[in-house]
Amino acid sequence: KKCFCCVCLCLLPVSQHEVVVGSESVILQCKTTPDLPEDTTVEWTRFDREIMIVHGYSNGSDHLKKQDDHYCGRTKMNKDLLRTGDLSLTLKYPTERDSGEYICIIYRDKDILRQKVVLQVRGQTHDATSIRIAVFCSVISPVLSSGISFPISSVSHAAIYFSTISSSGPRVSSSSGST
Repeated sequence: KKCFCCVCLCLLPVSQHEVVVGSESVILQCKTTPDLPEDTTVEWTRFDREIMIVHGYSNGSDHLKKQDDHYCGRTKMNKDLLRTGDLSLTLKYPTERDSGEYICIIYRDKDILRQKVVLQVRGQTHDATSIRIAVFCSVISPVLSSGISFPISSVSHAAIYFSTISSSGPRVSSSSGST
């Protein structure tokens, strides 16, 4: 008797996510058919100079002993993932160092499913460039044509205006005081 073993490797489509540094979390999507067998193993990995285990799940619970230190305490998966088929990974407090390709590997029966997720974490940027312009305005007694001027103490009012120029248009606020 000859025994043949056939392993099916299925590649699922690539999904891409972009998030800004400082975000509370990002969800790396990975979905398959619901009602997976109890012996299904899920492994989230990433290659950055070497293969890193981001999160592991097997025999109905998380397996984090081999998890890379960089991800310790920052990952979680849904509680009922085998029933729903939602194997997505939540990554808390993403940093620019988290940018890269993640692979969700599903070991189900004799099949191996892989889904690639690309994460881009960008540094914080402002919606618009803000330019602050401070202008000192004062009311000074006029210089008379005879060349006689009033002393600086005759300045009766001063105001400082701040103008912020952004993509939503200029915004002007004032702060005034007397001298």
